[in-house]
Amino acid sequence: VGVVGAEEALAFGAGRIVVATGARWAGDGTSGLGPDPIPGVDAALPGFVTPEQVWAGKAVGRRVAILDGDGYFMAASLAQRFAAEGRTVSLVTPFDKVAPYTDYTLEGANLRRLLRELGVVAKPAHWVERAEGGSAADAGVTLHLYDVYRDGWQRTETPRPGALPRRAGTAVEPLPCDTVVLCTSRRSEDSLFRALRARRAEWAAAGLVGAWRAGDCLAPRYLADAVFDGHRMGREIDSPDPGRPRPFIRERPIWAAPASAEPRGAAT
Repeated sequence: VGVVGAEEALAFGAGRIVVATGARWAGDGTSGLGPDPIPGVDAALPGFVTPEQVWAGKAVGRRVAILDGDGYFMAASLAQRFAAEGRTVSLVTPFDKVAPYTDYTLEGANLRRLLRELGVVAKPAHWVERAEGGSAADAGVTLHLYDVYRDGWQRTETPRPGALPRRAGTAVEPLPCDTVVLCTSRRSEDSLFRALRARRAEWAAAGLVGAWRAGDCLAPRYLADAVFDGHRMGREIDSPDPGRPRPFIRERPIWAAPASAEPRGAAT
């Protein structure tokens, strides 16, 4: 089975197409802390890997630094795997604790106990200002970490455009490693959807009414949310706009006494 492109999708003859092609981990360190990549980070280099590249067999060194901007299970799971293999593992996250979302799934406390027993070094409330090295398999990488609370607390009374309204911290801490694992954020894999949209003039001739994105293809999210979105889209595929959820169907009981009931207070 080959890769389906816009040409194949249009030739299939479907009246409605839902694109659910998922998402991939960012290879440049982009995270929720801001819109910019981390300078020096590039998953195309030997010293940096995404989770997908780990599964594909890309080499990982003895000293591993995992960057977790996601806050769920992925970074912690990879830390567990690498530590169990005997590697030295550091887990860097901007959150105040490792994998904070796992507290909602009741996994957090035991997960952190496990990582501590395995010797994983956690660096909560830290992130990466820049990375150096990684261009060769044996060159190593140096991450320059900063405390996310390093800026001053007091806001200025004379703010200026383009300037931080408080004292800007500059302290950094080097973290040398062999491999950096990038669990910073995910990006929608929506190239097929965009290709279909670019050929919208051909839809009518192909019998296509519309195309919509579902799940991670629309926006990266947790697995349960993606499953729900696909299920909802399947239930509502015949609605005028399946991309827009229909309102909940609410039960509307009418509170009234039966016609044969005697009025309250009636004499017996």
